[in-house]
Amino acid sequence: TRQTIDVPLFLRYELSLPVVNKFLEPFIAAGPQWSWNIGDKKFSLDYGDYNVKESNLSLNLGAGIIILDHVQVHANYNIALGKTSDYENGVEGAIDYFTRKSKTNTWQISVAYMF
Repeated sequence: TRQTIDVPLFLRYELSLPVVNKFLEPFIAAGPQWSWNIGDKKFSLDYGDYNVKESNLSLNLGAGIIILDHVQVHANYNIALGKTSDYENGVEGAIDYFTRKSKTNTWQISVAYMF
């Protein structure tokens, strides 16, 4: 489990559809996201250890709809722009010991009520 504080910044373009816009307003959005790790910096899985970076920068690409001017449903894919952690496998000094850089890409879904 990773615990982060994420600060996204979106540029949004609302699509104009004459009949549909009375009830639904579709949009596309993109922008950067800054994340800071507030959880464990190191954790182990099976025979390996993860060392998580303290912060990272990523890019969000997504789309959504606004329903009746109050409910917003938005889905986006978050793409890490750099490594988010290092993975070390095996016992140091062993023949099969290796270190890998890893990235965390995620899907994000949000629902908001605007009043």
